Amino acid sequence: MLTLNEKTMLGDIPDDWEFKPLQQLLSNHYPGDWGDDRGPNMVKVIRSTNLTKHGYLNLEDVALRALPQVVEVNLIPKKDDLLLERSGGGPDQSVGRIGFIEYDMPGYAFSNFLYLLRPDPNKINPRFLGWILYYINQTGRVTRLEQQTTQMRNLNFRDYMIMPIPIPSTSEQSLIARVLDSINLLIINTEKALVCTKKLNLALKQQLLPPWVGFRELPINQITNNIAEIARADTVADIE
Repeated sequence: MLTLNEKTMLGDIPDDWEFKPLQQLLSNHYPGDWGDDRGPNMVKVIRSTNLTKHGYLNLEDVALRALPQVVEVNLIPKKDDLLLERSGGGPDQSVGRIGFIEYDMPGYAFSNFLYLLRPDPNKINPRFLGWILYYINQTGRVTRLEQQTTQMRNLNFRDYMIMPIPIPSTSEQSLIARVLDSINLLIINTEKALVCTKKLNLALKQQLLPPWVGFRELPINQITNNIAEIARADTVADIE
């Protein structure tokens, strides 16, 4: 049974804010399905491994699974939905990661380790709710809702659904969501630029220093490619 000394899962809130249990802020929610190895209706199934640390989906490696069409229809993620990691995590990673759905995704479904949350836009800004759930995971407070086995962590889903969520005014929700979106994008671009800069540093050493220093020579076009990557990372994040 969830008990808190504060008003919400992220602590106390200003006097003019409200708080409500998560389940009251959703229009619906669905458990996922892993399906079968083979079948007539093959679908791209999103797994926990497709969730990134920044809340976006990495769809470079998506499993193909067979699902009945009647099941697939209910599992199609739609814009503003949230994917919740219900089981997973690890020794140094809490369960409860969040994946933002940026657009309708026909042809996709999600696995049984995930749960789809569909915010009710009449009750809360979906993006704001997503960031609240994201930070409940990132701050480690979600561990209060975990049931850990020897192999993985599992959410106590009943407690998760009744946990109190802070609710500012509609205008504040929108503003907070936009600010957090911008900060997250800046973090992603900065991390990309750092990776590219390290590649460029190595390429320059390999190209400019004499062989006896110990760096292998690298074609000049590789240096050019690394410079181009840095320029792109300064302006655009590669987000699926």
